[in-house]
Amino acid sequence: MVVTNVGNWPATLILSASTATAGGSPWALSTAIGVDTVTLQGVWYAGMVGPPPASFNTYLTTVPRISQTGAGNNYVGTQNGVQLAPGANITLWFRFFLPTTSSTVGPETFQLTSQPVYP
Repeated sequence: MVVTNVGNWPATLILSASTATAGGSPWALSTAIGVDTVTLQGVWYAGMVGPPPASFNTYLTTVPRISQTGAGNNYVGTQNGVQLAPGANITLWFRFFLPTTSSTVGPETFQLTSQPVYP
C-alpha cells in the first residue's frame, strides 16, 4: 500500500486492524496463529519488490499502532510513517497468516484503518 500525504502539513500514521465480518467472526487478530487466530503484520519498506520475510515483526491488531522507529518501535524497515511531509509517499507492506484450524467455512472480512494525525 502506497501512502501519499496530499495535505499541506506533515502527518503521522496510526494503523489498526480488526475483523469486520457481518454478524461477527470467530476469528481474532493476534501475535500468534492458532485455532481461529490469525496474524497480520506490517512493515515500511522502499521499492517495488517486497521486503524479506524476516523484516515483518509488527503485528497489527485492534490496538492502534503509531508508526515510528527507534527504541520501542512498532515498525522496522527503510521507511516509517512519522511526520510524512506534504507530497511525500511511503510504502507499507503486509503479511497475513491464516489460522491453524477454523471453526467456520464462511468468508471472513478484515478491516485495516489508517488515521493521519498531526505530529
